[in-house]
Amino acid sequence: MQSLFEEQWLKLLILFALSVTFIWKKIWPTTHSAIPPNLKTVPIVSGALPFVGHGIAFSKDIVGFISNCYEKYGKIFRIKIFRVDMVVICDRTMNNEFFKATEDKMSLYDVLTRLYFADAFSDEPTSLPRIINVVKKSIAVRYDTFAPKIEHEARKMIARLRTEVSSGKKIDLIKEMTRFVATTSASCFISVELTDQLFAVLLKFTHLLNSVVVLTYFLPKWLLRLLVNPFLARLRKQITSVLSPEIEKYRENLDKSDSLILRAAVDYIDEESGANLTNQEIGDIVVCLLYVSSENTALGLTNTVTDLACNTTYWEKCKREAGLYLGGDSTDIKGLFASPLINACVMESARLNSHIFALNRKPLDKLASIGGYHVGHAETIAMCEPMLMVHASAQEIFSNPKIYNPDRFLGPAKESMAPLSVMTWGAGVHLCPGKMFSIYEIKMALGLILLNFEFELEKGSISKIDYFSPSAFAERKVQASLKVLVEESSSSPQNKGDLANVIVLKNGQKCHYYRGESTTGSQDGWLLRDFISREEQISLYQNIFELSKNSKEHDEIWKIPSDKVYPFAYHNLVYTGESNCPPPTAWYEWAANLWQLLESDKKLVSFSGPEIKGFNSLYAQLYGVGGSMKLHKDEHVSWGISVNLGASTTFVFGGEKILLHSGDVFIADFSQVEHGVEAVHETSMPDWFSKESGIVENFDRVRCSVQIRDISNLSERNFITREEFTKLLK
Repeated sequence: MQSLFEEQWLKLLILFALSVTFIWKKIWPTTHSAIPPNLKTVPIVSGALPFVGHGIAFSKDIVGFISNCYEKYGKIFRIKIFRVDMVVICDRTMNNEFFKATEDKMSLYDVLTRLYFADAFSDEPTSLPRIINVVKKSIAVRYDTFAPKIEHEARKMIARLRTEVSSGKKIDLIKEMTRFVATTSASCFISVELTDQLFAVLLKFTHLLNSVVVLTYFLPKWLLRLLVNPFLARLRKQITSVLSPEIEKYRENLDKSDSLILRAAVDYIDEESGANLTNQEIGDIVVCLLYVSSENTALGLTNTVTDLACNTTYWEKCKREAGLYLGGDSTDIKGLFASPLINACVMESARLNSHIFALNRKPLDKLASIGGYHVGHAETIAMCEPMLMVHASAQEIFSNPKIYNPDRFLGPAKESMAPLSVMTWGAGVHLCPGKMFSIYEIKMALGLILLNFEFELEKGSISKIDYFSPSAFAERKVQASLKVLVEESSSSPQNKGDLANVIVLKNGQKCHYYRGESTTGSQDGWLLRDFISREEQISLYQNIFELSKNSKEHDEIWKIPSDKVYPFAYHNLVYTGESNCPPPTAWYEWAANLWQLLESDKKLVSFSGPEIKGFNSLYAQLYGVGGSMKLHKDEHVSWGISVNLGASTTFVFGGEKILLHSGDVFIADFSQVEHGVEAVHETSMPDWFSKESGIVENFDRVRCSVQIRDISNLSERNFITREEFTKLLK
């Protein structure tokens, strides 16, 4: 009897084992069937358990687990995190292939759907691509409009924090940063004020969705829909009910365009049905925008402040830097945004504090491959940012990558902060369209925080980095005491290079007057800040582009490394006498009007330029990331007008370093004073100059410098050939 019982028990045990094995095989296939020829198989990490895979080991020590896999299996391997089968890539050589893959090959939208975003943002999950496309097409950064709004919201945040800190209230830093970013996004993109009531609803939606995103690794979506969807839908509808009156204004007034996103959403017509979007569908788009913009940027700002608080030397450096641009009666917002030091600190925190698997794609082709490996079977392919930016492979491009060191991005030997190096905002096809807006928000809030508060971190108050947060940034909970500085900062907002005489011309334009270093001739320089409006900058750039678009320079520039300065338009070039375009009349007339303005205020600004009846020589060159120009004095020419378009640049003039922004104009006798370009600050590039805007063709460069001169009185011109001139540029 006992033997029969044991036999039955053994049969049941075997049956159970076979059942578990069958289910496990379905969940976690380990065969290598249907591998296309000439492709390698991605190594499968051993030790996976039924149902949870490697989830338990992964949860205990996320970076430690991935690092062990890296050491044992190499730079690409396959794991299973609870329900999700994933190929993890820690190989920088696969970056280009990964980021260039289009949506129909490697889908981001499918990943977002798996993570529940499609269900969260709409009652109809299939509308996610439409929501994303409307958002992407409508969030161009209109610098002149947005910069004052960003500053206004940041100062409101500072005033609120000063009041609360002074009254002894404890500050939830992440919540306050989220409030600032959300109100700024609402102001800039929707042109509405985000009330406390609306923010409270948004915060509830954010916290609930964040929890659901994590739960997608454990629970099936049908169960999450049953448990969570009613609550998310209710919160979305509350936000839409508040926005509906504003949406109706755009339906009634077809010319209203204060908010590009509301304008685009109201005008949207479904190709299949021919119907417009309902108010709720438009509200869903707004909720998506507010969620993605506030959550990620708030963590980025919190991490930047925390890193500086832990590194007091850089805190003090950045505080002094911020004092150059903020406070007093006026501000130099462009100067703050272009500051190399502050930019380096923001990018260093972004490098150190990224999500473990923020960059995900789903292969849509079963034969898909990357780096010679077959990945078509994977549910998700993930670029592991921490391994590429901080651990393991990071040392290939970063020195001492685990150490906080913003100086790595400064100086002649600076390390790269390009999207393929610092990947926190993505790169390529799915580069975050709001990257520059996010960075602007972080810099503005950071500058004002530095000038208004001291941070006192309690011992052991900073939690370990949560690499598995629902955002692109990793999350750290911080216990810190804020101490209000005795008085609000009244530091001079002057640009570091603006320690010159500032004179107001008759037309109200401020002229900055510099003294160069020269023993002969004129040693002075005159800077007109923001002299050219955004619209005129676009018009002038498009003018010279169109005039020269059939030239060979437009073809050649694509073959020139982007860190090399290269001309794309010139007329009556002083060194060769050649032109690649007809006379740029619009530029010459503009320059003549400028010269006349300075002549009319000659005594007031001590302007010593010669009398010029007309301009007849133009030279326009483009700078890419890393572009510079060594110190030199111009030969064969003397006086000229230099126009800066696109990204800001550190311009050296004699003993001064002057930060030039888009639309700034500098006038001098460039044959008498050594001058050059020390650095180009690509993160300060205005929206209209970016490739994503589609407004102009920038040849994948970030800055344009245009020199205009009158060379009719030159007595001797020893021309050189075009080839000889091209060699001078190398």
